[in-house]
Amino acid sequence: MQMEAWQRIANRIDELHSKGHPQFRLSALKLLSEADERIAIQLLEAAYREDEKFGPASGQLPHRMGAYRLLSLTKEYFRYLREQRNWQQGLLAMEYRRVLAETLLLVYDRSLVAAFDMPSYNYRAFFALLKEQRLSAFAMENYYCADSLIQMFFLQGSAIDKARDEYPLARAIVGLLAGVLEAFFMERQPDLNAPTLGRLLTEAHARGLLRVGTRLSALSSLMLHLRNYIHADLGSKRAEYLIDINTAKGCKAALDWVIAEMLQQ
Repeated sequence: MQMEAWQRIANRIDELHSKGHPQFRLSALKLLSEADERIAIQLLEAAYREDEKFGPASGQLPHRMGAYRLLSLTKEYFRYLREQRNWQQGLLAMEYRRVLAETLLLVYDRSLVAAFDMPSYNYRAFFALLKEQRLSAFAMENYYCADSLIQMFFLQGSAIDKARDEYPLARAIVGLLAGVLEAFFMERQPDLNAPTLGRLLTEAHARGLLRVGTRLSALSSLMLHLRNYIHADLGSKRAEYLIDINTAKGCKAALDWVIAEMLQQ
C-alpha cells in the first residue's frame, strides 16, 4: 500500500517540480521488501538526478541530500556482495534481506542525528563484552576515539579543515569502528594468528560464532566492505559516491545497535 501511494504521488508530479522525495521513499520500501535491489538502486539514482536539478534552487547541496547518502551506502555494497564467494553472499537471500536493508537504513537514518545528540556506551559495556583486558582496552580506545573525531568535526572553530579532511576522516572513523568488531571476534578466536578482519569473520562464520541473518552479520559485512576503502588501491578509485562524515556517524550508531544486542545475549 505504501509503495502504491508513493508511486501515485510520483506520477502526479510534473516536470517543473522534483520527484526526488517519492522516488527516495519508494527505493527504501523496495530495499526492505524485494528480493532484488536493482530497481531500488535505479530509483535512488533517479532521485539523485532530481536533487541535482532542483536541490541548488532550494539552497541544498545534492551530495548532502538523502538519495546521495543512501546511494553511497548501497550501490557499491550490493555489487560487492554479489561478487563474494563466501558467507557474505548469504546476506542476499530473501529470508535475510530485511535485516540487511534495516541495517543500511539505520546507518542512513542515524546519520541525520546531530553528533552531540548521539549516545555512547560507557566502560562497563566493554568490560561486559570483552573479558580479555588488552582487547577490551583496544576496543574502548577505538570506540571513544571515533566518537571524539565525529564530535570534533562538528565543533565550531575546530582545527579540522572540514573541506579538506572530511573524507579521509570518515575513512579513519570507519576503520576505528571496525576495530571494535575485530576485538570482539579476536577474543572468541584466540587461536588465530594475526588475522585480518576478513579472516576473523570468515572463521567466525565457519565456527558458528557469526550467523548470517543477524544484525551483527549485516554490520560486520558492511564494515568490512567500507574498511577496504582505507587502502589506496580502492579508496583512490571510489569517486562516484563517497562515504562522508555523516555516513561514518551512522556506522557508529549501527555499532551501538549491535552492541546493545550483544549485551542482552
